[in-house]
Amino acid sequence: MTEYDPQKIQYKKQGRLNQKGFTLAELMVAAAILIFCIIGLMQGFTRFSEAGVIAENKIQALTKAQSGIERIRNTNFGTLASWAGTGWRSCEDEGFCEEESGSSGCFRIQSVETNLLQIEVVVAWESIPGRLIGSCQEGVESSPMTLRTLITRR
Repeated sequence: MTEYDPQKIQYKKQGRLNQKGFTLAELMVAAAILIFCIIGLMQGFTRFSEAGVIAENKIQALTKAQSGIERIRNTNFGTLASWAGTGWRSCEDEGFCEEESGSSGCFRIQSVETNLLQIEVVVAWESIPGRLIGSCQEGVESSPMTLRTLITRR
């Protein structure tokens, strides 16, 4: 059995009571950890904000492409058939797409059969200032936003 020594207990209590606060090294380590966490959160916030802008622009581009297809579908079949095989046309020039800042569209019509046309609409947009996604220039028609549909004579 161990003996009870009140002096040892008193010494241990006094030792704990004399350690008040943190050392400078501990404060510096805590500050460094806090700074790294704040920097990480700020970078995450920035990236999520950019992703939100890109997603919003994609939705606007898709809406514009759908609107363009609907306007093309409401055009006289004879007019569309006369454009078949003529290459890419600007949606804005033909009045099928509204002018919106940061996006442009083009379409082409190909004849599949006598009374059947394939319509392809490509939309390009500016995802963030200075970064263009897709293209509607002749020979460089590429975009992640391409819609295709078939139209028949009514």
